Amino acid sequence: MRPLLIFLFISVSTLVFGQCTTNSQEVLAYVEHMPEFPGGDSAMMNFIQKNVVYPDSARNNDIRGKVVVGFVVREDGSLCDIKILRSVSKDLDAEAMRVVNLMPKFKPGSTLKGKVVPVRSALAIRFMLAG
Repeated sequence: MRPLLIFLFISVSTLVFGQCTTNSQEVLAYVEHMPEFPGGDSAMMNFIQKNVVYPDSARNNDIRGKVVVGFVVREDGSLCDIKILRSVSKDLDAEAMRVVNLMPKFKPGSTLKGKVVPVRSALAIRFMLAG
């Protein structure tokens, strides 16, 4: 069995996708203080590496690639409107969605004046098999 490698890329998405319930009327794509996973990017990478299970069907068929999951971080730090923005395969997409749905609340995004606002974000998870 080949070892599993998973790489993560975090980016702000300016793509427009569906709405979710927030206390604010507008979901922003960029704010001065962007939402943050508890413990930062390295903690998020550890969380994802510990929770991702490479689907057997994808492993057996040598399917690999980068799944991009979009979501909104609400004012309370919870995630909503989680959806696939870039698909690789049904199984890898489902695994990426499953792991993002497991994530704890983020530190919410805020403006320069300290107003907490909902922010649109995206997370890219690269599925690779070593060897």
